[in-house]
Amino acid sequence: MIIDGLRCSEGFDDPTYKYIPKIGNILKPKGTIYTNFYCMGYTATTSGHATITSGISQFMPNTMTYNYGDLERVQEDPSIFQYYRAQLGIPKDQVWLINGKGRMISKTGFSLHPYYGDSFEPHVAFTLARNDNDTWTHTQNIIDTYKPSLVLINLKDTDDQGHKGTWNSYLNAITNADTIVHDLFFKVTQDDHYKDKTAFIITSDHGRHVDSVLTGFKDHGCTCIGCRRVPFLVIGPGIRENTVVAERGFLRDIAPTVGSMLGFEASYSNGRVLTEIFNSPPSATPTRLEEPSVASDGTNFHMAATRYEGDASRIFYSRSTNSGQTWSGYVTLSIGANNIEPSIAAEGNNVAVAWCTYMADSSCAVAFSESVDGGATWGSYQTFGGSDPLQPDICPSVEYSQGVVTLMWSEQRAVHRVRLQNGSVISSDQFDTVTPSRISISNLQSDTHVVYNRMLPTIKNKEIYYCQDSGSGWFTPTRISWSSGDSLHPDIATDTNGIHVVWTQNYNGKLRIVSRNSPDGNTWSRTRLIDHSTLGARNPCIAAASNKVVVVWENFDTENSSLFGSTSSDGGITWTTPLRIAETSGYDATPAMAVDQLDLMYLIWAVYSYPSYLSDKTLQL
Repeated sequence: MIIDGLRCSEGFDDPTYKYIPKIGNILKPKGTIYTNFYCMGYTATTSGHATITSGISQFMPNTMTYNYGDLERVQEDPSIFQYYRAQLGIPKDQVWLINGKGRMISKTGFSLHPYYGDSFEPHVAFTLARNDNDTWTHTQNIIDTYKPSLVLINLKDTDDQGHKGTWNSYLNAITNADTIVHDLFFKVTQDDHYKDKTAFIITSDHGRHVDSVLTGFKDHGCTCIGCRRVPFLVIGPGIRENTVVAERGFLRDIAPTVGSMLGFEASYSNGRVLTEIFNSPPSATPTRLEEPSVASDGTNFHMAATRYEGDASRIFYSRSTNSGQTWSGYVTLSIGANNIEPSIAAEGNNVAVAWCTYMADSSCAVAFSESVDGGATWGSYQTFGGSDPLQPDICPSVEYSQGVVTLMWSEQRAVHRVRLQNGSVISSDQFDTVTPSRISISNLQSDTHVVYNRMLPTIKNKEIYYCQDSGSGWFTPTRISWSSGDSLHPDIATDTNGIHVVWTQNYNGKLRIVSRNSPDGNTWSRTRLIDHSTLGARNPCIAAASNKVVVVWENFDTENSSLFGSTSSDGGITWTTPLRIAETSGYDATPAMAVDQLDLMYLIWAVYSYPSYLSDKTLQL
């Protein structure tokens, strides 16, 4: 049950439960509440619901807020509905998104993942918004008719009345939602089909500004505690009663927790199972290794990745001095419990790692750490940025050139660059106007080349843009992708032949791997299709060495995804027939690679079985 836009100060923070008397006095003693539960991403409706259903904090703009018209965003990764149906064979009439909010969340149960596509979608009740009483009427009809086993219900009026700015109307909407939630609970628990085997989660997708921030209760969307912190109550068989949990929890934790209850795995989620709610807790969330990044200093390979353990995610570093055959012990670089998306670079004795770190208020910033002795010791990390309320995470990129490390990320509607030498900032600048996006950079001598996603109302899709600085400032950004769907996951490499860019392109719902190349950043080749997949492909990475360009990607053809690769020996004009490089019993994903001075390519990737782990392979180009 999502009471859209309910602020905690009108919820459980009020000890009298003045506006939620039935939830607070009757339902709360039956279950467990969290007093520190947060929306870590963009504190708005579409992003909040996408995070709840996928278990991944993400930016998905509200259609009304950004004037995208009828555009309905589809999240990249699977939803709880799709996991549940695909893994357990659940029919569609058992899975419902009862959508009071209308178009704004009508696609948040869907994904672009080739194995979790439209054939595992939920039933969506309404594409147009409904008032809460109408939503309640339809909810009763759906329960009586279909007896569904997984349902998400959005009650929109609290948020809508808040936006209108009339305090009493906002409070009345909360009290009405309180009654609906109470009545639904007792309707279901008195039904023999559901009795003693049904759990209820009551929460919100976001809060609202505290009264001293901006427009106060009228709006939301920033990082203030009023927007970030949301109510969270869970009730059901096996759930601890009359319990208050002070540990931090997040919207991204809901998907794996629902999976634990229903017997499926939210494999791609970066949340955790909320073990504190159970009388007999399931086994602790196992350690997972994901999001690898690898670099070569010419002789040695250096690797950074994310280690998920319990309620923490930390960045670790390791190095290999024997071409990837063995690796040193892990060194933890991050401080704090929530860190993701590392990027690593190496040159000579210098190694740099940047990543996204979540701050105490759950906003995120770029963290940076550097070693000047080949990874043996590391300096204290620095942070940059961290003030964009729209940012669900920052995916930084680092690269070396002649002893100077370039650090780039997108935030505050701009692409940011910081250049550091010996740990000190020597310059910083920014360009373009973008929504939060993934960045990939490549330095060639003194030139910096960057590709990134950009999404504006006039485009309506995520598209790939390229820009360069040849020492005299940034050129005008160039759009290099044109498609009917999103273009995602850009990566870039440079060599003496020029600039090589690869990305995932959505061709009418099917993801494919494409490339373009340019001798100078001004004239670009046509877009070339690289993969030969049957079901789709995504997450490419690219490297250039010895007049060869190599692309590796996640390929979908069989029951499990596998890694495929292709090589070009003419600067990206023609590509070899794709070859399978690796296949495991899980989903091979997010590959990263580096090439040393002997043209030995080290490839590492995450295997999304459960728990996820890292696998690797060394190949001679």
